[in-house]
Amino acid sequence: MAEATRVAVPDSVLLASLPSTAPSSSPPKPPRASPLPTSPPASTAPKSPSPPSSTASSPPPRRRRRPVRRPRHPRRHPRRLRRDRVPRPWPRRAHAPTEPFVYRLYEIVRNYGYAFKAVCNEKFGDGIMSAIAFSTKVEREDDDQGVAWVVITLRGKW
Repeated sequence: MAEATRVAVPDSVLLASLPSTAPSSSPPKPPRASPLPTSPPASTAPKSPSPPSSTASSPPPRRRRRPVRRPRHPRRHPRRLRRDRVPRPWPRRAHAPTEPFVYRLYEIVRNYGYAFKAVCNEKFGDGIMSAIAFSTKVEREDDDQGVAWVVITLRGKW
């Protein structure tokens, strides 16, 4: 058996050897419309003069809007230090605690804190109470009717 030899032929040579019109079963496509606008046919009727208008001119070209640059998600920025990764000396709490007694203490400070501050500033002058040189005392007190009251004393250096 004779071996067949393969020869590389460029595509342009193959395309040139094809017949110019190939028979097809589909109907021929209509010619494409010209992309350039065509002028309307000239009419034989005389044109009436139209009043000049400022809207007859084409509107100014629209400016291309720059896309809004949105910040990337913090997880996708490993080089930046995220705010929630900064070490803090206290626990991060997003809301008040759910334990009732601790919640009441939060509520007392939230409602009366500015009043306490105003009274202390009036009596001692501008400053703050120390939380380092600080002591607290909790006592029980009964009133005339036998109802128990709690007395919480906060003692801090001014």
